[in-house]
Amino acid sequence: MGEIDIVFKVAGIGIISIVVSLIFEQVGRKDFAWAATVIGAVLVFGVALLRFKELLDEILTVFRLW
Repeated sequence: MGEIDIVFKVAGIGIISIVVSLIFEQVGRKDFAWAATVIGAVLVFGVALLRFKELLDEILTVFRLW
């Protein structure tokens, strides 16, 4: 169940980031739209990085390297 959870988190962050970016584009604030897109990308990268850390911890545990 954890694998599908990460997909929903990333999709949710992406959808929210796109909606906020489009709202700022419509208002005429392209700098804020760009910032919203970058913040969304950073959040997705953070979620992926945490998941990657869990994977590395699991690998170290399996091979008893830790």
